[in-house]
Amino acid sequence: MKLVDTHVHLCSNRFDNDRSELLSIMSKRFEIVLEVSYSDKSMECARKLADSHSFMYFSVGIHPHDAKTFDSSIKRRIQHFASHTKCVAVGEVGLDFYRDLSPRDVQERVFLEQLSMALDCRKPIILHVRNAYDRILELLKTVDMPGEPWGVVHSFSGEVIHARKFLDMGFYIGVGCPVTYPKNHTLREVVRYVPLDRLLPETDSPYLPPQRFRGRRNDPTKVLYVIEEMSRLKSMNVDEVAEKLRENVRRLFGV
Repeated sequence: MKLVDTHVHLCSNRFDNDRSELLSIMSKRFEIVLEVSYSDKSMECARKLADSHSFMYFSVGIHPHDAKTFDSSIKRRIQHFASHTKCVAVGEVGLDFYRDLSPRDVQERVFLEQLSMALDCRKPIILHVRNAYDRILELLKTVDMPGEPWGVVHSFSGEVIHARKFLDMGFYIGVGCPVTYPKNHTLREVVRYVPLDRLLPETDSPYLPPQRFRGRRNDPTKVLYVIEEMSRLKSMNVDEVAEKLRENVRRLFGV
């Protein structure tokens, strides 16, 4: 069974000691892995990973934590990298009103600017949303959106009512390893509700490992735990679910 992971950060220094070994293992088990940028510096590393490994692709964008660093120079770099043949998305971008590491008005302005860039270059967007679901939905309503699915809500942590609104707007729902946490009933309810053809699996490595690995570094191979839990919640064969998820990734990111 070939795997896909739509959100990883292998450029993190937490992989410095074994990145090459891990990528070698992944090359045998994965069809598609998406290295997601979050800062100016991470974009170049993401490009290099994608250039060096056939199964790796990348996205470009500035995380809401770093929105205060966004300027014309970074905008030009995003536009430059977005033209790369293996750049398949803009992200991760959005709003984080939990940590508020950038002022909220700056987060909103930078999000809308990057959203406009994604639409201009016809790339799907990868949304980071924390404690800001209602607000980001309000902002998205101000944008003329394409008719086809055009983005994913990464590491979804909202409720069914939010998932319904994102689906209506044409988004996929990204589900990570927190779906395995015993107390995360809300996310499991969301997975049951969302049609399988609008779900995407992810790990957000090195963060948010599955329940049995809590307290340890996460890595893309753990995406299997996400797929298995999706299969259980959908009462479907795991191989069948894995194939449908691969189709979803190909459809959204055009790979």
